[in-house]
Amino acid sequence: MDRLKIDLKYNKGYSWYIENNFYFKGYVFDNEQSLEGRSAVKYIKESIYQNNDIEIAVSKLNGIFSLIYKSYDQLIICVDRVRTFPLFYSAKNERIIISDDAEACLDETIRTNKSAKEEFQYTGYVTGDNTLIEDVSQVQAGELVYLTPQSRSSIFYHEYLQKNDPADQVGTDKLSLSKVFTDISHRLKNSLKGKTPVIPLSGGYDSRLIAVMLKERGVEDAVCFTYGRKDNPEIDISRKVARSLGYKWHFIEYTPELIKGYIQDDDFKEYYRYSSNHTSMFYMQEYFAVRELKKLIPANSVFIPGHSGDFFGGSHLDKQIALSKTENEIVDHIIRKHFVLMRVKNDRKNRLKKRIKHQISGKNDNVNYSYFENWDLKERQAKFVVNSSRIYEHFGFQHLLPLMDNELMDFFAKTNLKQKMNKILYNKVIVNGIFHKYDLNFTNEIQAKRKDIRIQKLKETVKKILPSKIVDKYKYKLNRIGDTYYYIEITDLMKKELMSKNINIDVSGRDKNSIIVQWYLHKLETRGKCINLNL
Repeated sequence: MDRLKIDLKYNKGYSWYIENNFYFKGYVFDNEQSLEGRSAVKYIKESIYQNNDIEIAVSKLNGIFSLIYKSYDQLIICVDRVRTFPLFYSAKNERIIISDDAEACLDETIRTNKSAKEEFQYTGYVTGDNTLIEDVSQVQAGELVYLTPQSRSSIFYHEYLQKNDPADQVGTDKLSLSKVFTDISHRLKNSLKGKTPVIPLSGGYDSRLIAVMLKERGVEDAVCFTYGRKDNPEIDISRKVARSLGYKWHFIEYTPELIKGYIQDDDFKEYYRYSSNHTSMFYMQEYFAVRELKKLIPANSVFIPGHSGDFFGGSHLDKQIALSKTENEIVDHIIRKHFVLMRVKNDRKNRLKKRIKHQISGKNDNVNYSYFENWDLKERQAKFVVNSSRIYEHFGFQHLLPLMDNELMDFFAKTNLKQKMNKILYNKVIVNGIFHKYDLNFTNEIQAKRKDIRIQKLKETVKKILPSKIVDKYKYKLNRIGDTYYYIEITDLMKKELMSKNINIDVSGRDKNSIIVQWYLHKLETRGKCINLNL
């Protein structure tokens, strides 16, 4: 029996390139040049040789990638800083299996990891290196894993942490950030290589920034699109941006007819299994839009979503997080912010706190709030936000992530708190500089202002004070008003299927994604391969 097995199944979008026991998927940059396949592998091998250390070499790679190196008795595996292409492994009975399909890592009946299922219900993803399957692990964002039949070890070659040293906080002026965006735009242009760029253009800043970057570099054939309800407040801004830049624009209206019967569709069944892969909630927001858009765009199109400029700019930071002084406070903020799909029961909160504390401990000399940021990057950004790109791959398209560029990440890892809070520096550079140049600042912006954020926080506080029966009575109507992307109708079909089978549905959370999570777990439970799903 082969003690070291590599079983790679997915070649949608980006394909695996294999050369002499070296497996690579994605792209990396050599300065401004984008490298794929053979050229990428050659570049990585040369970097390993020059540094005489694979950890140093990998830490310098800028791009989105997964790689595997197989020697006689050892496997080395890693993914990029945001886990763009998930990898899984099992090491049992002195046998190692690596795959991009979690189920392929086991030859036996799947046993569900109960603690992983618990947090999956609250967040929509499994944290750390666990998966929903016992004895199967995932490679974490920024992690390098060494495997032999007898041992396993790993290191994080990248962590999004900020030193607790004012002297280390540099490059926080507008000119420096403007240069970062200029550098990224050059790399973005060089990554296209004749492909047609397609931008999911919302009313926010990140996707607009990408559109302007392309225009700045002389790209004239970009395609922009918006989707959702016909009264979507983002439509007007998105259309104005596209027309101002001279780009084609499509609106995909979500209707009962568009989503009719999707749950029974074989294409959807293939998508949700591929996208979730026993670690992440499958993303539905863009599914129908990309399915329809495929009929309207060239086959060589590449999607360029705005993940996750605003995160690095500081959109996730609030005053409470920024002023945290203890590890326990950080843990509480993580639960408050991210464990929201269902109400966390008191008897389970201590177990969750213990797990989170283990994930953020052992790191010293960093500002407290950066532990929150690092957890957010490796968990929510990697396993929820970036994982949404599975939609593009499912429909056969590649994608680029310019705002996950190392240069932007490293810049904001050194930016002081005052410039990060409320995205002060990020918005100044984009709004006053980049957007102003193209007259793309509008009076009816939907970008959240400090006043709006305070009002939303007040609403959440009132929800906690009011009896749950009163909140639930009006929740449906309130949610529909803000349901831009048709999630109520999409998830209602899932609810009806669960109810038809007498499955109890927990509606205690404040997010429709909780229905998707419960539907997915039920599907796993009834596939015939899983056992021990009940908590």
